[in-house]
Amino acid sequence: MKARVLLGFLLLIGMGYFYNKHQQTRLETTHSQAHQITEPVTNQTPITPNKQPLKEPKAVIKTPAYTQHQLDLLAEIEDRKFSDDAAVELRSLTWNYGVCFEKVEINRIINHPNYESPQKQQYVDLLLQECQAIQIQYPSLNSQLENNAFDETFKPSSELGRLLLKRTNDGLTHIEREKLDELILIKAIQNGNGAIMMSSALIQGFMGNTGLPIKQVIQSNDSQYTNQMSQLAIYLLSCQYQNGSACKSTSTLMILQCSQQPSSCGLDFTSWYEQNTLPGMRRDVEKLMNYYLQFAN
Repeated sequence: MKARVLLGFLLLIGMGYFYNKHQQTRLETTHSQAHQITEPVTNQTPITPNKQPLKEPKAVIKTPAYTQHQLDLLAEIEDRKFSDDAAVELRSLTWNYGVCFEKVEINRIINHPNYESPQKQQYVDLLLQECQAIQIQYPSLNSQLENNAFDETFKPSSELGRLLLKRTNDGLTHIEREKLDELILIKAIQNGNGAIMMSSALIQGFMGNTGLPIKQVIQSNDSQYTNQMSQLAIYLLSCQYQNGSACKSTSTLMILQCSQQPSSCGLDFTSWYEQNTLPGMRRDVEKLMNYYLQFAN
């Protein structure tokens, strides 16, 4: 029974939530001109021409000209949670708080007849309270997502950011996308970015096997089972970063799970994991966690 619940959870979650329509931002530059002013000559004594070579003008420093929307976003993410790269920070926030901005899954929870118990009502009240605070904290990001403006906004300045931008290319082959997803996951682990780890795990479950030797790690030829255990390992690993924000009861992952399984409402991911997995599964997950942790070193 637990295995069937787990399979339903991973497949429903994996197919339900992706943000992959992003475009590259446009940066403008400003230029300045140098003007040289000479004073009139009043001395009648002949002047010997200066034979020294003229100094080359200093290079003009180009700075990006931000739009008001970009300036507003930069102000909102001044206190970084995930990355010094603004593009990665916004992508991470979009994953962490996108459900609050879109409200689709939250409305499903509120309107579902199975969520009328006092315990569920307490969870919904907490969820609405946190989402309201997030919308107040990130009004520009909220507006951008409400208008389906999933553009990059800023040119990435990190390797992880460049990989995420490349992932939006619809012309990638399945093999290219699989390899890219592998690199994104490894880089997210290296950077300690729990949000990108979590979204990578969902993509892995949706797209199928990665190029990583996870079957050998747990000595299983069952691709479906191996992918499920790999997802759980990455989920648990992401809980170790950003104070577990990707795994708390009001996280994107658990909101999606609550909308599919009423009994999970109010649980954080670690609690859900303990209640819905068997000892043998947890041993395999631990092996895969240790395998993924090697990339953090």
